Amino acid sequence: EGSQHQDKVAVCLPSIDSGQMQTFITRATNIAIDEISQNIRFTKSKECKVSGRTEENVFFGLKKLVNEAEKVIAADASIDQTTIDFFEQARPDERFTIVELLPDNLRQRKCFLYSDRADLLTKIDIELQNGGNVWLSIESAERAEVLKQIFEKRYETLAITSKNSKRKEIREFLDNIEEYSRNYRLIIASPSISSGVSVEHRSPLLDEFGNQKYDEDGNKLFFNDPHFTMIAGMASGHKICFSDFAQMLARVRYVDHYHVFLQPNNKRFEHVNAISILTGLRQAAMLEGATIKENEYSAFKAHIEATEEMYRADFANGFCWFLEYYCFEILSGFVASADH
Repeated sequence: EGSQHQDKVAVCLPSIDSGQMQTFITRATNIAIDEISQNIRFTKSKECKVSGRTEENVFFGLKKLVNEAEKVIAADASIDQTTIDFFEQARPDERFTIVELLPDNLRQRKCFLYSDRADLLTKIDIELQNGGNVWLSIESAERAEVLKQIFEKRYETLAITSKNSKRKEIREFLDNIEEYSRNYRLIIASPSISSGVSVEHRSPLLDEFGNQKYDEDGNKLFFNDPHFTMIAGMASGHKICFSDFAQMLARVRYVDHYHVFLQPNNKRFEHVNAISILTGLRQAAMLEGATIKENEYSAFKAHIEATEEMYRADFANGFCWFLEYYCFEILSGFVASADH
């Protein structure tokens, strides 16, 4: 509401196809897209919709927006080939400027890999016993709920999953995560918040009279006031790609070490590609006496699904490669007693 009178608007992806937004969207000339690779992959989800418009409509709306804009800036922690393919289709015969920010190890980040789920849970329990606070990223909403039931008997625990993310208390939490997260010792997060959430825990810098302090340019001054002491995670690749899991772990910005259990994965890469996926869909439709709708969207959706199938099948190796690229030192996880 009121967007038609604005010259700058921030929206989620499906809203670019909302009827209320069209007056603004049709005159947008400069576009900035954050989390671009996840947004493009999101177009294959049935959740990528607004009233009266489907995920296919949103896909074509995004392509049209990118094609007609004077300038587009896209950013992501790990832009993949699928993203490049999309831009080459949306803006053909154009030379792109790609700025790669090479990672460094100035923060000396580490990732401890645990060979057993019980070892990681013991490590989390010890951290909580010793007064620490833990952010735990979990691939499965069901497992997140089970772990909540285990830990909430002793610690203030919150689980955020796709099943409860629309509840009022969860929405309020996500709207003010910097403040509300301090109320919990353990937060268990599913892929429902793999991106779009940043936990930095900075507090206003006040003068001796309790007034906000500013720098010489008029910007508010803050100081680091961390709450979480440990980031942990469990995933296998059954539902998410390794890059999504890395994004889930990175929601808390200031903790440099991860503690991770990579669950066994029985997926095998059967060299599935977009052509084989579309062929399978055609054959399935023929058995039911129907036909599938084939267009640019169905082809690109099949391309995304084939890529994700490959990423999930090689989840553990892909995750370790991702960490190495971003200069994490990968170490074997260990469990010490609560007294040490």
